[in-house]
Amino acid sequence: MFHELKSHHIPEVIQISNQVFGSNFISPNELKKYCGSTSKKAFIIVKKKLILGFITIEILSLKKLHQVILKENEWFINLCKPQNKIALIKQVVVVSSEQKKGFGSQLVKYAKEQTINDVFMSGMDEESYNPY
Repeated sequence: MFHELKSHHIPEVIQISNQVFGSNFISPNELKKYCGSTSKKAFIIVKKKLILGFITIEILSLKKLHQVILKENEWFINLCKPQNKIALIKQVVVVSSEQKKGFGSQLVKYAKEQTINDVFMSGMDEESYNPY
């Protein structure tokens, strides 16, 4: 089950972040900025009362996105460095009557399988890519 991040979730989210990214990757104060904000969103996934993961999102105007990418582009360059080319998923579209049946995920998986090995594609595995 998914929930919006609340301040009482922060200690457990910090533990997960420390396990995955190492200590102090994200601070409690930084996570607090996501609680109740309209420009920053954070969501958690919970199973049997345990937080299994989280996602943080910053909602940017096109102008701000451009500034962030230009200013903070090192993370993107490092992420893509081992690759010669990048494939950007532009759309994944399934007719309304067949949505939420796994066809979009299957398209992403197939596209990844058919793409040259040295291409970085979206940074997600097919199971995690579901915009709906």
